[in-house]
Amino acid sequence: MYGSNCEELLQFLARDAKVPLAVAMSYVPKLKSSKLMRYVSASHPAHGSAKAIGELKKGGLDSVISDADHRKAITNAAKRVLKVPSAVKDR
Repeated sequence: MYGSNCEELLQFLARDAKVPLAVAMSYVPKLKSSKLMRYVSASHPAHGSAKAIGELKKGGLDSVISDADHRKAITNAAKRVLKVPSAVKDR
């Protein structure tokens, strides 16, 4: 289960948030240790990290991710993923 959560988080960071893969790989352990993976959905695993990140208060990623541009991209991607209906996303 841990491996699939890491893959899901890495996929979210690289694909949805458009963070470079090498940088995204360095963020995964930091995000995992900060307990952002509270929500895991078997039907839509991409919603797990997006929901956890999207529900953070402003400045919630400050201690984990030092790059302000990446924080903004990740937060915006999380909100965008949560807004897209699952039928459209699965196409």
